[in-house]
Amino acid sequence: MSPSLLIAMFVVFVGFAWIAALSRRAAQQASWAKVAEQRRLRFVAASWPTPARIEGSIDDLFVTIQTFSTGGGKNRRTFTRAVVRGATIPASLKLSAEGIGTSIAKAFGGQDVTTGDARFDSRIRVQGGEALCRAALSGEARDAAVAAASAARFEVSDGAVSVAYRGIITDGVALDGLLSLTLTLARALAAAPPEPLTGLVMRIQEDPDESVRRVALETLITHYSQEPRVQQLLSELVEGSEFHLAILSAMALPSGGERVLSRAVESANLDAALRARALRAWSRRDPEAASRWLGSAEWLQAPSELAAAACGLAETLLGQAAEPMLLKILSREEESLQLAAVHALGFVGTVGSVEKLLSLSNRMILGELGAVARSSIQQIQSRAVGADAGQLSLSSGAEATGGGLSAAEPAGGLSAAALPLTEPSDAGNVRHNSATRGKLPS
Repeated sequence: MSPSLLIAMFVVFVGFAWIAALSRRAAQQASWAKVAEQRRLRFVAASWPTPARIEGSIDDLFVTIQTFSTGGGKNRRTFTRAVVRGATIPASLKLSAEGIGTSIAKAFGGQDVTTGDARFDSRIRVQGGEALCRAALSGEARDAAVAAASAARFEVSDGAVSVAYRGIITDGVALDGLLSLTLTLARALAAAPPEPLTGLVMRIQEDPDESVRRVALETLITHYSQEPRVQQLLSELVEGSEFHLAILSAMALPSGGERVLSRAVESANLDAALRARALRAWSRRDPEAASRWLGSAEWLQAPSELAAAACGLAETLLGQAAEPMLLKILSREEESLQLAAVHALGFVGTVGSVEKLLSLSNRMILGELGAVARSSIQQIQSRAVGADAGQLSLSSGAEATGGGLSAAEPAGGLSAAALPLTEPSDAGNVRHNSATRGKLPS
């Protein structure tokens, strides 16, 4: 093929490309001008190097639509973006679509406020004050944000809402849809009350998502529980029909709600962590009733988190009477639960508990459970009359003397040989020293 023919073909190709570009540009400008006219906005035609744009105001909101590009060469990408400013959106509220970048940021400690709405929380990253964010994100705002997250780019920052689709939009319907989506999100966010307390109350009373209502109530209690209007709301919720909200409210109030709390503790279909929290609140509110429940031993087969809380409360409310139940708990496999029981036995256990504690100490000699078991044996030792004569010796590296106990490695571990199985009558008087006792693992 001759060089002149190649040049001619190249010129024709460039000409066709140029004509196609002019055609696309004309179609874009025509559809953009039509949308601007329909929306009573101003269309500004492209003038190199500035691309075409639409701008103006809709209901006191300032609107801009234009294209922009990122990268260069083969990596160059062009987008059509709508931006809405002027809505009364808190400047500290930031929203963005979840992606690789947000995942990396959160892995390194970046903030992400959850709302309780699983669909929204999985797709949108939220930054800002916890109470403010949850108050501002109504059901309408969450739906609009999820819809906006399907776009190529989406962001709420510094009071502005920005949504972008990849490519140059030449279809008028698609362009108007982009603008509508951006306006909907801006208006939904602007509709939230300026005061977070009021917004949280609205979420609790009006949000269609039960999980969102719970999260909003937890936030309200955390930040505003002493407010008179919040105390009034909590009192109403305790008597309300929504059980989870009644439980959370009863736990937050200084008095009342005993019936709700006892029902929560006994409800097997509730989350174990919530039942444990209800048990702690119930034991403070009505220790006599909580003691009866603990004494019934119903909790021995309860989920580990509830049973662990019961171990600590049984120690406090039942004293030495809790020892048989705590020893039964040691037969369960959950280490966190065994840890709670061993810790409690240190305060209420008798010499009769030592054999099982010794077994744990020998099996778990390097772990936390073994260390707590040895500490509990020492506490029992301190209450046993005659311990200073070598009855219960636990000194590391010491030889077992007088047939007592020893944790000495050279002696082959702990031994309970010749251990007295009875204690003097006053040994049952368990001392609870709040200044020295450790805390039950949560």
